[in-house]
Amino acid sequence: MRTVVKYLDKNNKQVNKEEAWTVETKVYNDAGNLQRTGYSIGDAQKRANAASAAKLILKDVESGKEYTFEKTNVKAGREAPCDLIIAVAEKKKIDKVHAVFELRVGQWYVTDLSKGGTYLNGTKLANSVPNLLNSGDIIDFAGKKKFTFGG
Repeated sequence: MRTVVKYLDKNNKQVNKEEAWTVETKVYNDAGNLQRTGYSIGDAQKRANAASAAKLILKDVESGKEYTFEKTNVKAGREAPCDLIIAVAEKKKIDKVHAVFELRVGQWYVTDLSKGGTYLNGTKLANSVPNLLNSGDIIDFAGKKKFTFGG
């Protein structure tokens, strides 16, 4: 038995393992006849799938504007370096970094890091404790700005 493995990109051109979109495996018997061909997901496709899973969607309840973040750690607060800038008239109510959203084992969590409080579906979160999010949850920053979690 002999096994031949080819790493292919999206256009079925041979590439190295790290760039592979598909892995093609061919098994030949001792006589050189093809016995079996198999395909599996390559490293590039696994990374692409993981990246698409790492999508945080938040919708501003008041304006309806949707914010999409394609990363596994998203900071929310009143100014940079936050990813989600929360602009309100009473700036002191929203901390520089008010909360953080994190993707952990395929599920999103929100953690309050503020003095003014973060609320999940009306319940004030304990500071520095990650809280699991479910689609449709309402995240309220200091009673000043609300977002719906979209997954």
